[in-house]
Amino acid sequence: MLKRFLSVSFLAFLALAADNDNALLLSGEREAKAWNMLDGSKRSCMGYNGKPGVCMGQDQCSDIKGKTVGRCFPFDSCCSAQFNSCGGYSGASTSYFQNPEAFQNTCTYKVNVRRNVCQLRIDFERFSLSQPTRPDNSSAYQCETDQFTLVVNDNTKISVPVLCGENTGQHVYVPIEQKWTTSDLNNNNNRDKSHVTLKFQLTARDEDSVDPEPSWKLKISQLECQPNSMNWWKIKEIARQVWDWDDEEDKDASRPKYSPAPDGCLQYFTDKTGTFESFNYNKGMGHYMGDLNYAVCFKRYSDTCGIRFKPVKFQLAYNGKQANAMDRDCDTMVTADPVTTVAPSTAAPSTAAPSTAGPSTAAPSGRSERRWARAAADANEDGVSKDYLLIPDGRTSTGLYGSKYCDSLSSSTTVTVKSQGPLAVSFVSDNIVDPAVDVEKGFKIGYSLINSGC
Repeated sequence: MLKRFLSVSFLAFLALAADNDNALLLSGEREAKAWNMLDGSKRSCMGYNGKPGVCMGQDQCSDIKGKTVGRCFPFDSCCSAQFNSCGGYSGASTSYFQNPEAFQNTCTYKVNVRRNVCQLRIDFERFSLSQPTRPDNSSAYQCETDQFTLVVNDNTKISVPVLCGENTGQHVYVPIEQKWTTSDLNNNNNRDKSHVTLKFQLTARDEDSVDPEPSWKLKISQLECQPNSMNWWKIKEIARQVWDWDDEEDKDASRPKYSPAPDGCLQYFTDKTGTFESFNYNKGMGHYMGDLNYAVCFKRYSDTCGIRFKPVKFQLAYNGKQANAMDRDCDTMVTADPVTTVAPSTAAPSTAAPSTAGPSTAAPSGRSERRWARAAADANEDGVSKDYLLIPDGRTSTGLYGSKYCDSLSSSTTVTVKSQGPLAVSFVSDNIVDPAVDVEKGFKIGYSLINSGC
């Protein structure tokens, strides 16, 4: 009886509020449904004269320089804001940052980090800047004309690579370290909010420029980890369990749907199959940048016992074919006594220790000759290329074991890892190139989780 009385009273209150509001609105405004009765915070809404907006508090609307165009039940405003370009900022769970219509040398966007957020995920729905270039013949590719960088709290650079080139479809995870005290958490007005600044530093094009006009659209999602307080979402979850409340707000596309990434992962893939690629892969026509060192991680499911990789295209620098474009080839100087590459056989791989014979004066033949000559002229390892994809304890389809992969891999090759630990690979590039060859292209690799044969 009490439950029915409360339900009837609540419906009567809604009807009364609607009647009172309709009496206040002009006929055109009533048709526009500017009074959004059942819209909750961060839901889309419709303001006067059909103007779209998002339900949020008046203070939040002011923070993003928005304009109130209607009302949302019970106390929120329907906020219309298009301030998602240079100089913009937002504290919403999901926001967008896109290039301005007119060129600007510097374009920044500030993300005010919400309480309990420990990561940002930035999706590059569109990302097209100038290609990386080499400062000189022996230096690795760098972003010199255009740059995209991230800074936290105005002065701390985040360990996300400086990016340029073509990166549409890529994403990165940004760790957030909240340093609020207990008193800060209990006082929203006095706590010092963390923020992350997304920055594009661009170079103007002249009529002879071959670089594309800078273009981007970034989706920024704030991901919560380990909530510390009884917030509105927690209260709603309790209400849902008690009253079997089917909340339409959970269907709101503006709320983040991504999983937080494990610590240390720049990219994180949660599908059981898919592809990943190096930055500025550009359909195989780009170049990866120098001085990279980051991890790509994959979600482990309860039945997962390993992962299999199959290259679509794979071309990295190398140091001469000492063996099989693995491990030593990827970070070791070619000496005057190179290991001779023999034709594959069906016999089991030898486990004998490498030869300790003294150096020879004979140079390697074939495509190693150029690299041998360069390395032999250098008395230290500063000139050794160290570009590789680290796949810990990988086993190729030809039966070879290795962890570092460089040079080229055939699309018919697979590399399988059987592991009960984290599923991750790391990409490392150095700051040098061989001016005689153009091999620092990058990779696109298919992956699939495995749950049998382990």
